[in-house]
Amino acid sequence: MTPTNFSTISNQELMDKLAQIVVKLKEHADVIIVEPAEATDILLEARNRIEAYDHVKDLFQRPASAQMSLEVSPDFKLELNLKVKN
Repeated sequence: MTPTNFSTISNQELMDKLAQIVVKLKEHADVIIVEPAEATDILLEARNRIEAYDHVKDLFQRPASAQMSLEVSPDFKLELNLKVKN
């Protein structure tokens, strides 16, 4: 994934920006209403999020096993360890 200027905005804000990139006119002409560099960053951020979703989705489609352990130290601090194998 390539970092973009839009990595901190919400999914809804990203969808709004995607909707604003291109406007179609009645004469079948397209007008770009944002700077090309900004449009590139918006599209790249959308691609990053789709790829990230695909990676998470892949984790749940393969058989997996998980091992969890909880350690309590003498000063009552808890440490939770989770190991997932797939």
